[in-house]
Amino acid sequence: MSLPDPPLLLITDRSQALLPLHEIVRQALEAGCRWLLLREKDLDSETLAAFGKPLAKAARDAGAKFLVSADVDAAVALEADGVHLPRRRAFADAVTEVRNALGPDALVGVSTHNPAEIREANELAVDYMTLSPIYPSISKAGYGSGLGAETLRQYCALATKPVIGLGGITPERLADALACGLAGLAVLGAVMQSVEPANEVAAMVTGMQAAHAG
Repeated sequence: MSLPDPPLLLITDRSQALLPLHEIVRQALEAGCRWLLLREKDLDSETLAAFGKPLAKAARDAGAKFLVSADVDAAVALEADGVHLPRRRAFADAVTEVRNALGPDALVGVSTHNPAEIREANELAVDYMTLSPIYPSISKAGYGSGLGAETLRQYCALATKPVIGLGGITPERLADALACGLAGLAVLGAVMQSVEPANEVAAMVTGMQAAHAG
């Protein structure tokens, strides 16, 4: 499956949100976001499905792709477009589980942080991989201080699937990150922690369009 356009993935985290999460999502969708990942790690499947129902509807109404992180049961209940698989899942079996549950056209991604994980992702029947942290990031503090431009170029060159950069992405940094070979960007804290998420998303969408046009 092709990636959403623009390839800007908004990842939810209500623990960081300065506004109600449904309001952040509404503003992001109105500002041009077309790719949403529900990632609320503390919720069980049933609770996550109930919590995500209005967010999934908002995404569908906007023509955006709606994914769930890790939880295949919640993804099925929400009729999600796909699942993103974090490192704690056994990838090969998990990808098969997602395809069986959501169908062959489901959008499936995996998380990577180093060359070994990138090579593993290359061999999986997935549509994209996230790579992090691109820049220093609170949400990715355990993975180091950021890859740096040269390492990012090297890692992107290893990948045979589209690479989505995650970690510390801001409107000011995105052009440099995309120039290193990324196919798209993922954002969490910069939007969750904004009191004007629509402005943040709009700036990123505009910046990505300008970078791709250039």
